[in-house]
Amino acid sequence: NFNVSAGEGAERGDAGEIVAQVIRFVRENRVDEIVLNLRWSNLQLVENISVALRQLPVPVRLLPDHATRRLMELPS
Repeated sequence: NFNVSAGEGAERGDAGEIVAQVIRFVRENRVDEIVLNLRWSNLQLVENISVALRQLPVPVRLLPDHATRRLMELPS
């Protein structure tokens, strides 16, 4: 598990350092997929991380956050 705080550090570039660690980990280990558990309200962070991880040959999945999950659970 790699954790990125959604606070100021994520905006300043701490997220970039974590993403670099993830990329190194994936390249050095057998990884089947990457699962992102991020707040969708910070779209810039979601986009930055997603773009950076595209260079890897594994699927990257974004889990629904709390607000999105509630919408998905509404009856149709």
